[in-house]
Amino acid sequence: MLLPFALLVLVFFLSFLGLSYSIYPFVVIDRLTVWQAASSPESLKIILIGVCVTLPVIIAYTGFSYRVFRGKTIELDYA
Repeated sequence: MLLPFALLVLVFFLSFLGLSYSIYPFVVIDRLTVWQAASSPESLKIILIGVCVTLPVIIAYTGFSYRVFRGKTIELDYA
């Protein structure tokens, strides 16, 4: 049951890598490169600070939610 899912994820990931490699460095084919599409360094620094603050809060809240609701559900039975 796990093997088909893992193989599907692998095929999707390899397809994405192949597509990315074939159009690099363009974001929009023949129009916009990665460097033209990038934001200014000042904006990227602000975004980095926001991510460094927000991401740990999201991870902590998710862990807290799983801890609170652990054991309060039962396994579904459709038969």
